[in-house]
Formats: sequence, C-alpha cells, structure tokens
Amino acid sequence: MRIILLILLLSGCAGLHRTIDLLQDTSSRVITPQTPQLYTQAMANFEKEKFAEAKKQFEEFLTAEPTTAYTQIAYFNLARCNFALKMYRESVEKLRFIATQSSGNAPELQAQAFYQLSFSYEALGDKVNALASLFDSYKRKQYFPSEIATAEIPARIAGALAALGNFEQAKVYYTQAEEGVRQLKREFQNRQAPEWLPRTLYYMGEVSLRKISYDDISSVLRPLSKAQIYLLESTEIGQSDWSKKSSEDLIRTYEAACELIAKSKEMKGDGDQITMARRAQEKQWELAQEFYKVLDEMKIYERPDAQNQNTLTKSIFKSVSVSKEKLLKILAQTKVGQEITESAKEHKRSVKRKVMNPDSVLEKEYLRAQTSKKKTEEAPPKDETDSKDPNL
Repeated sequence: MRIILLILLLSGCAGLHRTIDLLQDTSSRVITPQTPQLYTQAMANFEKEKFAEAKKQFEEFLTAEPTTAYTQIAYFNLARCNFALKMYRESVEKLRFIATQSSGNAPELQAQAFYQLSFSYEALGDKVNALASLFDSYKRKQYFPSEIATAEIPARIAGALAALGNFEQAKVYYTQAEEGVRQLKREFQNRQAPEWLPRTLYYMGEVSLRKISYDDISSVLRPLSKAQIYLLESTEIGQSDWSKKSSEDLIRTYEAACELIAKSKEMKGDGDQITMARRAQEKQWELAQEFYKVLDEMKIYERPDAQNQNTLTKSIFKSVSVSKEKLLKILAQTKVGQEITESAKEHKRSVKRKVMNPDSVLEKEYLRAQTSKKKTEEAPPKDETDSKDPNL
C-alpha cells in the first residue's frame, strides 16, 4: 500500500512550481486500474495544468471518499492545485494537515509536504515559517533525490538565512550546497550535464526571485549576490527550459529592483518637506549602492570571449550593464535642497516674517530681491560637477 501511495504521489505536472514529479523518472508515474475514477480524472486535469478543474475534482473526491488509501495523496495534490492557483493560504492549510497526518505512517509524503510548505510560505512573504519548513525538509533529506538533498535544500536554507540577516549561518549552508554540486558534477564529469543540474541550480538561486516591495528590497538583495551565480551557471549550461527560466527570472529581478529604487518612496515623520525628501533620497542612494555592489560582483563572472557565450548568458550581462547605468544616474542626482542657496532661503524667511506685519519696507525688499535675481541670471553659469559615490 505504501509503495502505491508513493507512486501516485509522484504523479504531477512539470509546469507547477517545484512539483513532485521532478523528483523521479517519468516512467514511475502511473495510475492503476484500481485507482478511483474521480481521482484519476483529477490527476489527468492536473497533468494538463487545468488546476481549477483538478482542484474541484479533488475536493469532490475527498467529500465522496474521505477515508481511503488515497486520502492523504489527494490532500497533497489539492494543496499543489491551490499553490498553482496562487491560493497560498489554502495551500499552507492543506500541507500542514498532511505533514501532521503523515507523521509515522508516510515519512516520504511528510518530507515532501514540508518542502512544498516552504514555497507556499515564501509566496506569502513569511520568511520565518519558510525557513522552519526548509529545516524540517533538511531533517528528512534521506527521502529526497541526492541533488535536492545535498545542494538545493541547503542553498535555499542559506538564502532564507541571508534574507533574515543571519549571514554567518548562511555561509555554512552555502558551503554545503556548493560542495553538493561539486560532488554531483564529478559523477558525470565530461559527459553532457544531466537534466537535473540546470533545474537544481535554478532552485538554488530561486529563493531571491520573489515579488519585491520597496520596504523589502534589502532582504532580496542580500541573498541575490550568491543566488545570481547559481542562476548564471544554470544559464551557461544552455540546456532545457531551466536555463532559459534562470536567465529570464534573474533579468526580471534586476529590472524590478531598479524600478523600485528609481521610484523611491516618500518618508513619513516629523520635519519639513525638504528634510523628509532628503531622507527619502538618502534611503534611495543607500539601496542603489547596495544593488550596485551586487551587480559588480556579477561582472567578475563575465568571460572576455563574449562570442563563446550563449544568447541567454549575453542577455544577463547586458541587463547587468543597463542596471548599473540606471543606478549611476540615481547616485549622480543633486542632493535635495542643495539647489536652493542660503541667501534665497534667508530672503524667503525674511519675507515670511514681514508678511505677518506688512509695511512699505516689504515692497522695497521685494524690489531689491528682484534686482539681485536679475544680476544672478545675467552672470555666467557656475561650473558644477555632479559628485559621485567614491565607493563606486
């Protein structure tokens, strides 16, 4: 019975974000004649990526037959449908149920439930529970294929730790992941890279490629400095859709980060408009410098013989260059308030004081100010050179 359940578990769709069907050879995915018809129909729709229909059929199956040998598998696949439909909270609810119910009787299923939970929590932006789920998966690594157990899961743990600011512990798991990849590469040496390698490298870097918000940019940039290298390696292999996906997703992350930094964000708190605008600009410069450093690290891996790079790899380095140019423009902007001279600000304050008790003196000062302004405009422009960050 346990073997049948595991075979049914490994039935799935390659289009779903880290689906279980990626963990085994496709020849092991079968539906037997004894499989309930409604479950078979649900899995057929799942294979076709008709997730809404599959979800409905799994729910009907669980209502009609709530206590069968297929119950736990149906709940698990229902959770996967919810994930594919971006119903992440519902996915978490079902996966937590499976993780509890499978304890002691289906350790393989429990391990997969914890791993899928990590993706659902990440999609919700819940970094703490995502990391906890990854650690739960790591404790059960004997139930995963070697590339996932020795490389992918440690790398994702490292990325999650880095996002939370725990860099020292992150280094430990990044080292494990890199050693895992080295060992796996030795197995095929000069032979063509196996299909799982670009896929594994993609998932090693994928942890940073979630939706970015302005308040959360730093937690994405921290692990990105490592993650982008894994995605570049996947791209350089140039094999299967995973290389293409690595390139596209990395470029999309660069563009999203640049766009958010360029927009900046209005600061709230005590102070006048210039003070608040200056604080917002300082935050913008801080993020721009942080991102520039990440991109600079990437340029180290660009080969001088560009003609030997595949098209996908070239597109990544082109995006790096474009992003750096955008950041330099931001960093070269004049500091907010600097364009207003001290004499102009003093005149403004003087006028404000006299407006409270207007008299003939105000008119004279106004005329004097206009004359001074005219002389300034007629004077030759002052040569000003925009300052740049000395660290860049």
